[in-house]
Amino acid sequence: MTSFNCLCVVLAVLVLSATASQTDNTAIVADEFRLWKSRFHKAYKNKADEDARFTIWRKNKVIVDGVNGSSNSTWTAEMTKYADLEVDEFKQAMLMPRLAKPSYKDLSRVSSKAARSGEGDMPTTFDWRDKGAVTSVKDQGSVGSCWAFSTVGNIEGQWAINRNQLVDLSPEYLVDCDGTADPSSSHADCSVFGGWPYLAYQYVAKSGGIPSEATWPYCSGSGKCYPCMQGPVSLCGPPPYYCDATIEQKCPTAAKSAQISSWEYVSDNEDEMAAYLVAKGPLSVLLDATNLQFYKSGVWNGYLPATPFMKCHANNLDHAVLAVGYGYDDVSQENYWLVKNSWGKNWGEDGYFKIVKGVGACGINTQVTSSIL
Repeated sequence: MTSFNCLCVVLAVLVLSATASQTDNTAIVADEFRLWKSRFHKAYKNKADEDARFTIWRKNKVIVDGVNGSSNSTWTAEMTKYADLEVDEFKQAMLMPRLAKPSYKDLSRVSSKAARSGEGDMPTTFDWRDKGAVTSVKDQGSVGSCWAFSTVGNIEGQWAINRNQLVDLSPEYLVDCDGTADPSSSHADCSVFGGWPYLAYQYVAKSGGIPSEATWPYCSGSGKCYPCMQGPVSLCGPPPYYCDATIEQKCPTAAKSAQISSWEYVSDNEDEMAAYLVAKGPLSVLLDATNLQFYKSGVWNGYLPATPFMKCHANNLDHAVLAVGYGYDDVSQENYWLVKNSWGKNWGEDGYFKIVKGVGACGINTQVTSSIL
């Protein structure tokens, strides 16, 4: 055989080997996708839809592999139940419209002085779950109702700490009934289209309290009910095409399980935030959560390597959650806030995430509030 023929044979073998390797890799990824669908009970309307979702899923897998392959990453990513969504789809389904930060001047008393008074002897780690002040993780579904869950989580904590009763309260009540508006800041509570915890506190105080989850169960995120938007169209945008107006008729007569008198802004100083949390209870906080789409564990810092949406921004607030504690992670050597999310227990660390503490990460220190009984 001539040297030319030998070279041709070698090249042919290399091409066939590369093709076989690529085919094997495609088959492996397809198997991973099938397992992922089974894990999260995914079903698509037709083959074309599934193929489109698989394409997005594969693209997102590159992002996840990039996070986990980065030597600088302080957190671990995974193909979460949102891995078949484009970033814009995820934001539309799970997050609120970008929220302009309000000025709290003259709206409520600012409590940083009270927070500073407890700073003396702070524990190195703290978790209100260990003290019976945090209810189980809930799932908001694919609607923008996180503001209601954050508000309710704070009130649940205050009620447990001050009344020695841990009761699951009703986010659905706020979604169905609260249309409180603050025209001076162009803010309003807009049902499944977003809202503000500080306005929700005002509604709960004015309406005489909030029902329990048992008497007013959550249904918006599952598509089992169709609430009308109570907030003004001028601030909330177009109302739902269809809604069940009979729901709102029940709002004035709802039996209440917990009451508050007012609310307060805490502080943007994270030491003062921690002191307040230890002294008084879990805190309602807002942040930019876009890059949480693939979070699994570790101390999240808001970064996704090598993507167009690499860093979160303190001014792009789109998600409300509940800070329940803080601590120090030996692996990443980072201080962190421990945060309860509302995306179900099959996301993150059993429904929780850790975010780096002390640097204003993703704006988590900018809109810190609590109810007052």
